[in-house]
Amino acid sequence: MECGWLATDALRIQDIQNPSERRGSRLTKGCHQPASGLRDKPASYFKIPPKRVTAYELAHYFLNPMPNDLQPGRHDKRDAGDEFPFTYNVVYVLDSSTSITKVDFENGIKAIQLLTAKARNDTKFALILYAAEPVMVTNFTTQASMLQLLTNVQRLYGKTNTFSALELCRKLFFVKSGSLNRVLLVTDGLSNMNQDKMLYEAFQLKMSNIEIFVVAVGRYNYGADEISSLSSIPTTHIYRVESMRGLVRIIMWIPTGERG
Repeated sequence: MECGWLATDALRIQDIQNPSERRGSRLTKGCHQPASGLRDKPASYFKIPPKRVTAYELAHYFLNPMPNDLQPGRHDKRDAGDEFPFTYNVVYVLDSSTSITKVDFENGIKAIQLLTAKARNDTKFALILYAAEPVMVTNFTTQASMLQLLTNVQRLYGKTNTFSALELCRKLFFVKSGSLNRVLLVTDGLSNMNQDKMLYEAFQLKMSNIEIFVVAVGRYNYGADEISSLSSIPTTHIYRVESMRGLVRIIMWIPTGERG
């Protein structure tokens, strides 16, 4: 059975509206897997791929400054090197809850620094940290300004409120219509606050033509399907890594200027 993410999210939202029916069932069973992708379920959810594979996917899908439905070989007839007449906006959303150690947080910041340096130099970046509440560290700014800002970021502590972080993302993008808009969420696990609203907020972002990419940090399996469902396309927009340090190493595999 072939179903797209819209159908899947519609089923999940229906489940959110009927929380009493949620216990004892897994939403990702059935209509969740797209017709094609680099990896097949369940391997993409429960197995951490080699670093070089994740590095390729980050470069090809996230750093590539063209919409994923207009990449060469799909619907667009232009060359891969052609410039596109839109601005490219990225919001980094970094989990800074108490479960993230000091070293892991520092490595998460380093990973964002490396990604920013390897992105198209006219990209606009914003940064949100979140724990019990989200904090907008910076609104959209230039590559150079973001790299400078990332040298002095103070972490947060508390529970994990992914819903509020995604809600803040949507407010940031409200004035960015007509652009290529992407979110990169980096987290080590499920939200433990407003979890019933989290999937709906992700759905709202997707319906606003905002792509959501998720880096799931850790070897956990519980909740991996729900984390995956936050992403726009589970086969190309979800990246499992063993640790924040591993994420840094993965990004170091990507050559500067490598965008697809």
